[in-house]
Amino acid sequence: VTTAETRGDGLDPRVLRAALDASHLLVLAVDHEGQVVAANEAVEHATGLPRDQCERPLWELAALPDERKRLRALFSAQKADAPAAGLFFHLIDARGGGPRVVNWDVRRPQEPDGGADGIALVLSGLDVTDRLAAERRLHETEVFQRQILDRLPAIVWTTDKDLRITSSSGGDLLAVELRSSQMELVGASLFSYLGTDDAAHPAIAPHLRALEG
Repeated sequence: VTTAETRGDGLDPRVLRAALDASHLLVLAVDHEGQVVAANEAVEHATGLPRDQCERPLWELAALPDERKRLRALFSAQKADAPAAGLFFHLIDARGGGPRVVNWDVRRPQEPDGGADGIALVLSGLDVTDRLAAERRLHETEVFQRQILDRLPAIVWTTDKDLRITSSSGGDLLAVELRSSQMELVGASLFSYLGTDDAAHPAIAPHLRALEG
């Protein structure tokens, strides 16, 4: 959307809405007073608010009290020149899901603004809340699995298709004094590690059957 299209005296709301909704990012158009004058569908989805309720002072969309206070102070102090820095905040979730984590990018119109009601800043952001939550759950699962494996009275390993060991764990690594030489174990073939050429060996045959499908 060009600056000319977003001036208060020539703006067609339908044009602006269509342009904003075409983006998969969260998009907020903000005037010099800090008022959100347009928001897209992605913002509605993230906040759980109807479009008209998203169009409010920007600080009212911030989830944390300190962020609301900071945003309000920024616009109060610089009404004539809305700040492009310091506008990073957690977005509210009206459904009670907790603050939404958004990576915001802030841009000014390239041309001088056309009036007091014109757009001063455009915030576009990627909502990474769900991704961060998934990464945290994965990390917690991996830590839990590692703790379980480290207590197993056995050696647990993984191999590639050539039966070379790619990782190892288990309480018995300590018993055989291999934990300190982990890197020597990783990369070794099962045959050499077990000291056998017998494909029917009880520790090798299951791997071969798995590879055969």
